Amino acid sequence: MLETLLLLLLICLISIPATLALYWALKNPEEAFSPGVRRNTIALIVIVYVAFALFPLLYGQSSFTSLLVAYPLLYAVLFRERVRAMLGAYSEKGLILFTASFLLLWFVEVFVVLDFYPELLIQHLLGYAGFYLGIALTIILFYRRRRYSFSQLFTIGGLWGVIIEQEFRGPKLLLSGMTGDFESLLNFILLAAHTFPVYGLYLTSPYLLFYEEFKGSERTSRWQSLVLFVAILIIPLLTWGIWSLVLGGLGIDLSGVQ
Repeated sequence: MLETLLLLLLICLISIPATLALYWALKNPEEAFSPGVRRNTIALIVIVYVAFALFPLLYGQSSFTSLLVAYPLLYAVLFRERVRAMLGAYSEKGLILFTASFLLLWFVEVFVVLDFYPELLIQHLLGYAGFYLGIALTIILFYRRRRYSFSQLFTIGGLWGVIIEQEFRGPKLLLSGMTGDFESLLNFILLAAHTFPVYGLYLTSPYLLFYEEFKGSERTSRWQSLVLFVAILIIPLLTWGIWSLVLGGLGIDLSGVQ
């Protein structure tokens, strides 16, 4: 219990202020793309998470998953113009938007593998490709047809992550906590604090990187957030399942992938 409380305190001291700072700094993305206090705030968040990832290496351990927050902020905000310059005029093409979003999001699994499954790098990346194909597909289908704000997308993504992470562990812990299991409630808070900004950035980093392309639509709907939330719950899991069936049909063994 004491170990859980200490870990909870550490995660909350980092994740909750960082999450609130992201809401503020990126509320109007154009302001974060230019030098100023909002961009400096993003840089500070990146520095904190990079330090949190590298510090354990001094003791022979790893925490590369901390880069799940720093990495998207690097390519979508701090080095945004360089990434866009590499794509050139092709960034307006739907296929390029889809492919770039997929590849940039898919790369985060490298950090997970380095921490937990270094011997399964190729299998893990191959196995999870279907999940990220679904995220990229959802982004392209919805962002080009409706106008979303950063706050909307960050909130939808964060709640989505709290629900699905670790095979829907969040809802299970919350239900146990509501029936009187205090440790389950603490673990839910720990999971939510850690997961919310990671998944929030899953949905917002492509939006920030391709802000000019996605902001073109003026169409809005009172139900657009709910519809996107349902879609992001279903589509990635559906494409992941189809992808797994295809790999299984090809005789590719992914039995060791968690």
